Amino acid sequence: MTAADILLVDDDLEILRSFQMILRKAGYSVQTLANGKGAIGAVRQLKFEVAIVDIKLPKHHGRRGRQAD
Repeated sequence: MTAADILLVDDDLEILRSFQMILRKAGYSVQTLANGKGAIGAVRQLKFEVAIVDIKLPKHHGRRGRQAD
């Protein structure tokens, strides 16, 4: 079984670091981004099994997310 590729998006860097550390210790592959614009670009270029997105990001928030093609 391979570890899931997880995308974490949050403008709070402490939250990003904490979740990244926890998930990596559990064996997951984790990509972190601090803004919605970067997350949109990452989703267009890479495949993630899971995305954890702050729903209150400035300009691009989790409620406006869309399913990747």
